[in-house]
Amino acid sequence: MGSPVSDFVGDRVRQLRKSHGWNMEELADRCVRAGRPELTANALWLLEGGRRKDDERTRQVTVDELVALAGAFGRSTEDLLFAPDDCRRCHGEPPYGFTCNTCGKIGEASSR
Repeated sequence: MGSPVSDFVGDRVRQLRKSHGWNMEELADRCVRAGRPELTANALWLLEGGRRKDDERTRQVTVDELVALAGAFGRSTEDLLFAPDDCRRCHGEPPYGFTCNTCGKIGEASSR
């Protein structure tokens, strides 16, 4: 069974990476500098949900990797573990097609 925490963290990592304008190689370089050389571009792709087996991600995030990822983004681990719904800038709802520079959330089409 997959980990809902790893699923959420993988989604947050993708949001933050894109909001910084980084590709996976750039984030991997930052993770190496943070002391986690195993977080290669391929490992990050898997962590973000790139490969699935029975609709579950094949790569879970470890606590040590969570700390390194938070450091690479200049954020706290809590920023990777909890939803950005309380963002002071977009309040968790950036406009469609835009990414909030504060929390990294990507605006989605409204279902209204």
